[in-house]
Amino acid sequence: MLALLAGATVSGALNAQELFSTGNGEGTVGNDRMSWTIGEPILETVTDGTQVLTQGFEQPWAVVTTEVSGAIEAGAGIHVFPNPVRSTLHVVLDHPEQAAGLELMDAEGRLVRTERVQGSTMELDMTAYRTGTYYLRLHDAGGGPKETFKINVIR
Repeated sequence: MLALLAGATVSGALNAQELFSTGNGEGTVGNDRMSWTIGEPILETVTDGTQVLTQGFEQPWAVVTTEVSGAIEAGAGIHVFPNPVRSTLHVVLDHPEQAAGLELMDAEGRLVRTERVQGSTMELDMTAYRTGTYYLRLHDAGGGPKETFKINVIR
């Protein structure tokens, strides 16, 4: 990254309120409330006018994994598992005739994969995708959205 900024005039600004987050949540029990965020604070963003470098903390020693024992199930009889996923994502449809295709989008909404639904069980190889959040959207035969699932890829 140093070569990227070599020879450029760089200006930086402290962005203390920004955060790159891969997950969050909250819970309440009685009068006790807890909220959490998994991610890292953005300390500084610098640019030379064409390139942008955002800096933050990195904790390579922290491995946070949440395994879901069962499938995520939508009301239409669609099961997606495991989530988070390391390699193979399983999509099981109770009524495959009601879904025609699926799309996988990254966290920024870019389409990274499309597939036609063929049968009641599909296995999606997720090893080519980086760690992060993805959205799996199934479409009905008319092309309209049927269900959307938030998928977390981990390594």
